[in-house]
Amino acid sequence: KYTTALPKNLSMYSNRTRVIRAVNNREVGKHPGGPVAYGGMLDCIKQIAKREGMSAFYKGLIPSLLKSSVSTGASFWLFTLTKNIFQSIHDSNHS
Repeated sequence: KYTTALPKNLSMYSNRTRVIRAVNNREVGKHPGGPVAYGGMLDCIKQIAKREGMSAFYKGLIPSLLKSSVSTGASFWLFTLTKNIFQSIHDSNHS
């Protein structure tokens, strides 16, 4: 039931935000008063895809997913630990 949501969420994350993040990084990296590298967001996407290929949009995906996996795992571990502690306290009070 819950395992089907994980691949769907990962694909939504990688397909929708990676392109925007790549464009944002390129636009933020411009120097004020310097030459204009792109004519806007769509032009930036086209130029990145043409010059560097589609893999350019996925740079840094693996470290980002590893970081998210570790922090999410730690959150679930802490939640389960806390839930078990409270459950044992509750059970001992009602015995």
